[in-house]
Amino acid sequence: MNKPKIALSFSRLSDFEACPNKFKLKYITKEYPDESNNPAFVKGNIIHKQLEDFINYLGNGIDEPILNTHTKNVVPLLQGLHSVSDGQIFSEKQIAVNQDWERCDWFDKPYVVKYRAIIDCLVFMDDSTLYIIDFKSGKIREYEDGPTTQLKLTAAMLFNLYPNIESITSCYLFVEHKKTVKVKFNRGQLKDLMKPFNEAHKMVNEETEFKYKKHQYCHWCKAEADQCPIKM
Repeated sequence: MNKPKIALSFSRLSDFEACPNKFKLKYITKEYPDESNNPAFVKGNIIHKQLEDFINYLGNGIDEPILNTHTKNVVPLLQGLHSVSDGQIFSEKQIAVNQDWERCDWFDKPYVVKYRAIIDCLVFMDDSTLYIIDFKSGKIREYEDGPTTQLKLTAAMLFNLYPNIESITSCYLFVEHKKTVKVKFNRGQLKDLMKPFNEAHKMVNEETEFKYKKHQYCHWCKAEADQCPIKM
């Protein structure tokens, strides 16, 4: 493979797996229509920002933020994690790994960075155990145990970045429903966790055609008629 041109994240990879053409429009030609005013995105951003502010309030003693009905649901859990971890709880943690899965800077060039991730809530439970949370808005969905899930990518990155960590509990937290979906990983799984993401990164960076693919979410795609034959 030639020098990589594209750094990936879970969202980028999931876009590629769903439809290479959409991936191209969003991240290469940058012609994909703006989605920032999507009501679901707006609601999700509000929830994430309020919980980020609350975690920072717990850790830094800043003014307590105003929470809405949904984000108040999460307060007891966050307070409990803050207590049992002796305050080692962090919000919106940005992590990045290079082509060898070693720590690198978030803003390094795409040929340096292999994967990036933002962890909504990262908790150092003790010297060998991490607890991570991905805040979700909207409908509850069960964990899909595929090879390139969001929680698997984050676990693979964290095991590489923190060699002393032996166990990671990862969860989706559906804020509006007070429902968690948990998955546990251990260091012995690391090679198996990394393998599909290595293959996916190679596949994306070797792709040249970026053909469209019909899938179950085509109805929600914002691509215009002249950008995708399915829309014609």
